[in-house]
Amino acid sequence: MSAISKLVQTGTVSAYISQFETMVNLVPDLQEAHQVNLFLSGIRTDIQAGVRLLTPTSLSHAFELALCQEDAIEATKSFHATTNPYHQYTKHPNPISNPKPNSSNPSAANGVKALFHGLSRKKQERKRPMF
Repeated sequence: MSAISKLVQTGTVSAYISQFETMVNLVPDLQEAHQVNLFLSGIRTDIQAGVRLLTPTSLSHAFELALCQEDAIEATKSFHATTNPYHQYTKHPNPISNPKPNSSNPSAANGVKALFHGLSRKKQERKRPMF
């Protein structure tokens, strides 16, 4: 029993499964829930996390999930390996900045745009319609 609890994945999941099955068959009274926990405790942590998240209901289900998780991780690694290594994010040393406010206009100097043009009283009277 202690040998199976110390078993750790060193190669592929399928190799670990065959080693695990050999050891489990030597302990016939082991309940399946305990077998699942022992299996999960020995697989790689990145695979283990995904399998535990999906809560396997049996040992064979845990085997299937571990194989699928390993495939998914390998696919992700191969995807990152095939992407263009020269196309990486680079921070530009001088980002485009906003234009500096014009100091001749006091409202623009404060960073506030003048929304309305001020009309003199004479111009306002000329624009008003006469009835």
